[in-house]
Amino acid sequence: MSDTVPVVEQPFAGAEEIYRTVVENTSDGIVLVQDGRIVFANRRVGEILGVPAEALQGRDFIGFIAPGDRTELLDKHTRLLSGDDPGRVHEIGYLREGERTGSALMSVTPVEWAGRPAIVAIFTDYTARKAAEDALAASEEKFRSLVTDMPVGVFETTSDGRVLLWNRRCEELSGYSFSHMQTIRMEEIYNDPAEREDFVRTMRERGVVRDYEITIRNAHDRLRTVLVSAHIGEREGENVIRGSFEDVTERKQLEEQLRQSQKMEAVGRLAGGVAHDFNNLLTVIIGNVQMAVMDPELSTKLRNRFDSIRKAGDQARLLTDQLLAFSRKQMIQPRIVNINELIRESENLLTQALGEDVILDMHLSAEECHVRFDAGQFGQVLMNLAVNARDAMPNGGSITIATSLVSLDEYYAASHPDFRVGEYVQIYLSDTGHGMDDQTRQLIFEPFFTTKGEGGTGLGLSTVYGILRQNGGDISVVSEPGAGSTFTLYIPRVSDPTEVVDDEAESEFLKGTERVLLVEDDNLVRRLAEEILHRAGYTVTSFESAPEAVAWGRENLNAIDLLITDVVMPEQSGKDVADVLTGLNPALRVLYMSGYTDEAISHHGVLEEGVSFINKPFTPRSLTEIVREVIEAD
Repeated sequence: MSDTVPVVEQPFAGAEEIYRTVVENTSDGIVLVQDGRIVFANRRVGEILGVPAEALQGRDFIGFIAPGDRTELLDKHTRLLSGDDPGRVHEIGYLREGERTGSALMSVTPVEWAGRPAIVAIFTDYTARKAAEDALAASEEKFRSLVTDMPVGVFETTSDGRVLLWNRRCEELSGYSFSHMQTIRMEEIYNDPAEREDFVRTMRERGVVRDYEITIRNAHDRLRTVLVSAHIGEREGENVIRGSFEDVTERKQLEEQLRQSQKMEAVGRLAGGVAHDFNNLLTVIIGNVQMAVMDPELSTKLRNRFDSIRKAGDQARLLTDQLLAFSRKQMIQPRIVNINELIRESENLLTQALGEDVILDMHLSAEECHVRFDAGQFGQVLMNLAVNARDAMPNGGSITIATSLVSLDEYYAASHPDFRVGEYVQIYLSDTGHGMDDQTRQLIFEPFFTTKGEGGTGLGLSTVYGILRQNGGDISVVSEPGAGSTFTLYIPRVSDPTEVVDDEAESEFLKGTERVLLVEDDNLVRRLAEEILHRAGYTVTSFESAPEAVAWGRENLNAIDLLITDVVMPEQSGKDVADVLTGLNPALRVLYMSGYTDEAISHHGVLEEGVSFINKPFTPRSLTEIVREVIEAD
């Protein structure tokens, strides 16, 4: 044996009383093992192993060790007794009556007993502690798993921006891995580093924040809006910021679209109401001017004056048309048309409007781009966009118009709530103008917003927006200062264009002798319409009140060939009047007139099948022509 091996006096019974007392009453178990058998065990060993201490003498020591630990323990003890030192403290599982019941730390020391090698083992039972450590480890693992897999980003940083925790959701939202975040500071992913300074300052002042909005730039160089909730904590004596963040970019976009939609709807209602009343006035102005110029005795001087009034009225009518288009209250009669043909037909007009210093370049799809659209409105859209592009190029430039067919999927529809998945005709209009900054680009479709100063009405692009939305389409714009602008239009494609479209030949100014019931609550408009119809040879009975007209009509059904009625009236709508009288006489012809569309005779501004309608302001010619058309219809 080595000289370092201590010697235990024998017999043990001859040891001093104080030594026996210490050994017997210590909180650790002490056992002397020689040749694999227990020579001595104190009381605590008996308590741990569940066998009285005196009954342990002579028992096989290894039998009390859990089977999984026996081989390793025997090997270590063999090496220990041979002078090798594999380490003298072991963690073992021990048995009570043949079952594993706990864990212990065992410190072993080689000794010499009765002239032969032996081992003194000291047991420290830490079953409860081991259970607590295992429970803690399981809890920590569960917590780590919970934090890692949470649907929101969870992070921990030092106040100077060093990242200590960055869960999987953080990695997904930012595109940066935890290992990458440990090489940079948090402020580096902020779109504006000053935002980080404001955030840290707020944390220091308040200690906690809820739903603090910041903008980050992710690994794909895209801006994302996130809401951060965090508090000040402590780690190893250092203040840290612990919190979570949620990506609300798409939600913010949808909220902004909703606010924009509500704002446009409110302004649209106002614009539609103004246009309706103004159209009544224009009907009287334009109609009376045209009636006046029919007088053959009118002097040339007065005729010229009336002509100036008529031109001003026509310009005012275009303005109300823009208001109605913007508010989506313009009555439209869409037909199946080929967008490419409409663009080609507009080429000469566009070239003249753009001027010699602007080059018009067109790249139209070889495929048939059929849509259901009001041809006149599409011309209005194209002209508005082209004129705006020209104004953005005061020194000349070029405009490119291109068409193609595209399929819009669920991803696009998810960010455009009013859109449906399907086939669309896509129309690009790009210019080489001065472009727009972000602030301008966000406002261009708002009514009355203009960058042209006193020279602009602010209705051009809002009109375009209104027309496209009324026809189930959409528009977007990409622009940067100095890089021009590209407007992209989407219109639902018609895949089976079987509808035949013929241009209506301009009919002659025709007269008639039929009997007409006229219902119009505006006195000036009613008197004008009555005079026009009288001059055309019709017998006219007119009423300001819808109930009065219905009462008279009930009594005189056989004296009415045509009902002409305003759509919107105070007590009953024109549709109500028509329903009552056509219910009594199904053969009665009906012509509606209005300054804007009404749901009573249309669906989102589109005429129901079989409904005849004339827009205000109308002229004597347009009124008499459609009256003839309705009366003679099959």
